[in-house]
Amino acid sequence: MTETTTLFFDVGGVILSNAWDSAERAHAAARFALDAGFESRHAPLAHALEYGRLTLDQYLGQTVFDRPRDFSPADFRAFIESCSVAKPDSLALLARLAANPGLRLATLNNEGLDLNAYRIAKFGLRRYSGASS
Repeated sequence: MTETTTLFFDVGGVILSNAWDSAERAHAAARFALDAGFESRHAPLAHALEYGRLTLDQYLGQTVFDRPRDFSPADFRAFIESCSVAKPDSLALLARLAANPGLRLATLNNEGLDLNAYRIAKFGLRRYSGASS
């Protein structure tokens, strides 16, 4: 019988940049000239977003688009998505690990479902799991 080992790792900050952390929110606030209250609107909704109780669109409706803006929700969402960057060395290591038949890879993260699904598709992360798309 072949023994299988499971390796758990995080996505944000490990194989990809962080998705929607404080640095990314600060960059968005500066880029889109968001008021100082943005972070105070974010704080009580962060867990609901991370636990899938709010979609990204619902979250943005309450934190950014709670008032008229000079930019669209699609523009803001595109900005959020553009913050996601691969860590090439980590992805190379992940590819080597995925090639080991005795190793099961599993991810943990606290990203909202919408952003996590985007990042999985954008960076082709399913190819490392052996799971079908």
